[in-house]
Amino acid sequence: MRKNRIISFRSGAFLEKGTIPIALFYPIIKDKVLKLVLSKKEGVLLVWYSKESEKDEPYCLFLCRKINKGAEQSDILWQWVPLKDKCSGGGRLTL
Repeated sequence: MRKNRIISFRSGAFLEKGTIPIALFYPIIKDKVLKLVLSKKEGVLLVWYSKESEKDEPYCLFLCRKINKGAEQSDILWQWVPLKDKCSGGGRLTL
């Protein structure tokens, strides 16, 4: 289970222009994920992992909304971002 950590988010330079983050979940071992389920009520992401993958690189998973021209109100997407650094000073995430 991963809690929404959008409060620890500092910079979105890697996000596509016209995209704003709604939620942030980390750490998640992307290459081991079997299933992801978002519980909107509790604000948590439930994660099921496979034991078979050999890669253990942690990622952040962003839930984002597109707000650029032509975007529908329902344009919501998931974006994986490698977790390069752990939390830095002040408890804020640096990506």
